[in-house]
Amino acid sequence: MNFMDSLWTFFIGISWSLPMLMLFLTCGIILTIKTRFIQFKAPFLIYKTYYKNKEKNTKTSSSNMLSVWEALSSALAGTVGTGNIAGVTLALMYGGAGAVFWLWISAFLGMATKYVEIRLSIENRILMPDGSFRGGPMIYIEKCLSRNWRPLAFSFAVFGAAASFGIGNLAQCKEIVDAASGMFSLSPAVIGFCLTAIAAYIISGGVKRMGKITSFLVPIMSILYILASTWVISVNIGKLPSVLMDIFSQAF
Repeated sequence: MNFMDSLWTFFIGISWSLPMLMLFLTCGIILTIKTRFIQFKAPFLIYKTYYKNKEKNTKTSSSNMLSVWEALSSALAGTVGTGNIAGVTLALMYGGAGAVFWLWISAFLGMATKYVEIRLSIENRILMPDGSFRGGPMIYIEKCLSRNWRPLAFSFAVFGAAASFGIGNLAQCKEIVDAASGMFSLSPAVIGFCLTAIAAYIISGGVKRMGKITSFLVPIMSILYILASTWVISVNIGKLPSVLMDIFSQAF
């Protein structure tokens, strides 16, 4: 156990070291400029792509591919979640109010980074014999850079699979268990079993089932999230000026 703790601490020290953070921020700035501030153009692109091609999207939804709306919902489902609540709370605990400013900056720049990553994945995806597509960073790293970069693509796939257990599952499950057990006094084992059954049902249906479920749940989740955030701000509106002052004064 001590060895695992030491190994975890070692990797955390590398991942969140100052050079890595500067690399992330610099990359986000460059991609923001290269995409001509895609963060502001994206809502209009979504409208143009979806509403101007409704007939095409309807036909696509019956095939092996995701419609534009299903793809958008799937992407948002992997972005908006417990990290937006628990992650911000953890940042405030360790970094104070100033951490919120850097969360804003990283979120803004991260939009460009995510856009470029998804675009590269789509443009370099591989059509499989069954009509489905295979893509992702491990594919476009090799196709865009050269076969000499295959070790990096392989490393991404390995570390991505390993991270999915911790970042993609354990943190979310823990937050769900804590909330459900606190509100409804349910056993963690029962909650874990239910989560496993739901995940198994969705995954067994492939990407189409995942797209259909996320296209239904994500709008509800997003609306509730925005309403809850607006309510919290409105009931504490008198403290807003001092909070903003603390954020900017403590950011540096």
